[in-house]
Amino acid sequence: MYFLLLIYILTLFMILKDATILNYGMVKSLRWSRLKQKEKKEFVSESNLENLPRLFLFMSVLREQAVLEETINYLLQMKYPLEKIKIFIITSEREISEAKANEVTTIEIADNITKNVNEEFGIELIERIHFPRVDGHKADQVNYAFQRVYEKYRDIADECYLTMYDADSRPDFNSLLYIGKVAAKYYEEKNYYPPVLQQPAIYLANFNKVNTYMQIEGIAETRWAFGYEIYNMMTQLKRKNPILKRLVYCVGHGVIIRLSQLKSIGGFPCPNEDVPLGNRLSMIGVPITPIPIFDYSEVAWSVSSLIKQSAVWFGGGYQFFKDVAFIIKRKDRLKGISFLTLVLHGIYVILTWFHYIFHFLSLIILSVFYQLPEIAFISITSVYLDYGLGTVIVLSHVKEMAEWINNQPIQLSFFRKVYFILISPLRGLVRGLGPLVYFKNKLVSKIFKGQFIYSKTERPT
Repeated sequence: MYFLLLIYILTLFMILKDATILNYGMVKSLRWSRLKQKEKKEFVSESNLENLPRLFLFMSVLREQAVLEETINYLLQMKYPLEKIKIFIITSEREISEAKANEVTTIEIADNITKNVNEEFGIELIERIHFPRVDGHKADQVNYAFQRVYEKYRDIADECYLTMYDADSRPDFNSLLYIGKVAAKYYEEKNYYPPVLQQPAIYLANFNKVNTYMQIEGIAETRWAFGYEIYNMMTQLKRKNPILKRLVYCVGHGVIIRLSQLKSIGGFPCPNEDVPLGNRLSMIGVPITPIPIFDYSEVAWSVSSLIKQSAVWFGGGYQFFKDVAFIIKRKDRLKGISFLTLVLHGIYVILTWFHYIFHFLSLIILSVFYQLPEIAFISITSVYLDYGLGTVIVLSHVKEMAEWINNQPIQLSFFRKVYFILISPLRGLVRGLGPLVYFKNKLVSKIFKGQFIYSKTERPT
C-alpha cells in the first residue's frame, strides 16, 4: 500500500505542477505574444532590408503528393528578397521502394514544381535533393541535404540559416521577413547572427475537419506550445540560478538554425531531429530565440495516427540519455549544477509521459482495495486544474490567436466549450499510450533484428 501511495502522491505532484507552471507559462507567453504583435508591422515593412541573412527552407517529404504543390505555392507568397532565399525539397528512395504500381510519387511532383517555378522566376529558387537510401529517418534525410548545402555555402555559413517546414505548414506570410529582420537587428547589435531561432506553432489548422478527441488534442498541443515551449525560451536567459535551468527544445517545423551552428553540433540528432537538438543546444548553453510570428499547423487526423506520432515524440524524449552521452564529452558544455539540473529536468520530462496513467491506476487500486475513495475528489480536482483550466485559457484566446495568424477564428458554442473542458483530462491518458507503442516497436525490431523506422503520420488523400 505504501508503494502505491507514494506513486499516487508523486504523480499528483506532477499533475499539480503542470496545473501551475504550464498554465502560468501560457498566460505569460500569451501576454508576450500580444505585446510583440505591436512590433510586427514595423519589422515586416519592406524598408531597410540591409543585413538580411540567407534563408534555406528545408522540406523533408514522404508521400506528400496531396499537399506538396499547394504548400510550395503558399511558401512562394511569403515576403523575402528572392536572391536570399531558396527552397530545398528533400525526397527519399524509400518512397520509390514503397510506391504502388503506376503511382505518381512525390519525387515526380517535386521535379515538375521545381522545373516550373525556376522557369517562371528565372532563377534556381527550388532544388530537389534525393536521399538515396530506403532506410533511415527524417533526420537522416535532412542531414544528407544539409551536408550538401553546407559544402556549397561553407564560406558564408555564419550568414545562412536552415529553416525547417513540414508539408502541412502554413506560416504567416510575413514570417520570413520577420525572421530576417530579427536576425539583422541582432547582427547590427552584436556583429554576428543569432545561433538559433524558433517559430512557434498554433495547432488548430484542421480543427474543423477532425473528430472531437483530435480537437482536444489541438487545444492541448497549442497549450503546450505556449505554456512550455515559448515560456522556456522566453525565460532561459533570465534564469541565472543554475538550479532553475531548464531544457529548451526545438520544434522541427519552424526551427531556424545558422548553418555554422548546426555544423558545430554535429547536424541533427537521429532518429529524432527536433527535441534532441534543443536538448543538446541547451546543455552547451546556446540560446534559442522565440519568434512571435506563428506557424499554423495541423494535428494528426485520427487517434490511431496520434498514438503512432506520440511514439515518435516519446522517442525524442527517451533519446535524451544519448544526448547527455554526446554532450558530456564536449568541452563547451555547461558545468556543475547547471548541467546536473538539465539532466534531472530531462529525466523528469520523460516521466511526464506516464504520470496520468500511473496516477489513475494507483487511484483505482487505493480506492477499491484499500477503501480510500475520498482521494478521488483530490485527483479529479487536480486534473481539471491541469487540463480543464488549460483548455479554458486556450478557448478564451482563440479569437486573438486567429488575428495573429490572419485567419478566421474557430466558432464554438458555449455548450461545445463546456464539453471540451469536461473531457479534456482524457488527453493525459491517451498521451501515455505513445510510449507503449514505442517500446513495442523497439522490442519487435530487436526480436526480428530489423532497423526500427518511425512510421509516418499520414494525411488524408
